[in-house]
Amino acid sequence: MGNLKETVHKNCHAYSGGIKLLAEKLSLHTNTLHNKCNARMTSSHLNLQEALVVMHLSQDISILRLLCRKTHHACVSSETFQNISDMVLFEAWTSCDMEHGITAKIIRDALQDKCIDNTEFQKIRSEMFIDFSRQLELLDRLRQFSGHTETTPVNNDLTLINAIYETIHNTSKKPTEIASSINLRESELRKKSDPNNPDDILTVEETLSLMSETKNYSILYALGKELRHTCVAIPLYDGINDMELLDAWSSWSDERGDTVSVIHTSLMDGTIEYDELAHIEEEMFQDFHTELALLARLWLMIQ
Repeated sequence: MGNLKETVHKNCHAYSGGIKLLAEKLSLHTNTLHNKCNARMTSSHLNLQEALVVMHLSQDISILRLLCRKTHHACVSSETFQNISDMVLFEAWTSCDMEHGITAKIIRDALQDKCIDNTEFQKIRSEMFIDFSRQLELLDRLRQFSGHTETTPVNNDLTLINAIYETIHNTSKKPTEIASSINLRESELRKKSDPNNPDDILTVEETLSLMSETKNYSILYALGKELRHTCVAIPLYDGINDMELLDAWSSWSDERGDTVSVIHTSLMDGTIEYDELAHIEEEMFQDFHTELALLARLWLMIQ
């Protein structure tokens, strides 16, 4: 599990109230929590619900970020907003558009010498994530403007326990196979995925093993949503050439154009219908995927 246990330890100790108070809030004995957070204690683990509470209380999402990294996802803050006006919506739009321009310029500057180093890559990555945050802010502003509160296709409303159940039962593999692959008995797996038994849930380690085995990341998305973050899959590539890099850049530019066009069309009558909001969200997440595809191509240039 790499440094997952160390991350859990650091996340627990990031709580300013101390381990004793954190244990009280988790309804655990202090020694029990110490064991669950101890990087050298292999027989006791923080479960997923406890990890969620720890991240909420400590305001540190290191566990979520590590799960994203282990499953090759980007993790982006997606705060929600309550008030909306024409000027607020305009400011969200211009901020989003400006950030896109900044990201593109940083990429062009980095590639001027036809190569890229790690420092340049990290700067590009950081700027892209700011770009995502600005787009998610715009999406939420548009949602507020539309007045629609229904769940849209990308932004599903699965709870953690329902996401676990869905992961196990919406796969071609049988529960027996899944349980064996993550070192659990089938009866244990069924118990830990039962929506009617929320007190006995997968550990963080078991969750990572389950996602890796099924390639289903509903749990990650549900966890991110609980923490007001959006998790987006990063494409995987194993080679790079000039034409592939050009294709990644042009795909990103095309998708950004499609997103802008859909938003513009939706706003032409001064309102946004539910179907239009859903279309905007789908286009925006496709934009994220093409931007991350470009980032993945750039990463291969420094390997």
